[in-house]
Amino acid sequence: MTTGSNFLRPDLLNYKTAANLAYNNHIKELIASGRKIYHFGFGESPFAVPEAFQQGLIESADRNEYLSVEGL
Repeated sequence: MTTGSNFLRPDLLNYKTAANLAYNNHIKELIASGRKIYHFGFGESPFAVPEAFQQGLIESADRNEYLSVEGL
């Protein structure tokens, strides 16, 4: 019988989870254990969007381009 590792390239046998994903998993564990965490790592804010910003978001919802790296 063939094991899963026989299908991988040798240089991938010691592959580890990406650091950002490992960090996110750690944060999830802390939250599950009852810690109060404000985690902004993946863009999920625990705060509601202020009403003052909501209209601007509605008006620009159809725009999906990034700004240039150099900025405005």
